[in-house]
Amino acid sequence: ILSGTARCVSAGTSNTEETTDTTASRQLIPPQGKSVLRIPDENTLPSILASLKENNTLLKELFKKVDRIE
Repeated sequence: ILSGTARCVSAGTSNTEETTDTTASRQLIPPQGKSVLRIPDENTLPSILASLKENNTLLKELFKKVDRIE
């Protein structure tokens, strides 16, 4: 349904690039057991929410798994 416009990043995996500033990159990685829903472009948010609203079960399952939305 989301067609790749948003993705859920599980704890323990990092899709951030390695930088010399480890403090900044550490903040992007959620604590163990938590998930972050990263929305790459805020313009896609209304269409994502609209598709989730049509499928209430999917919405409930998504928010059970997601700790933070960025």
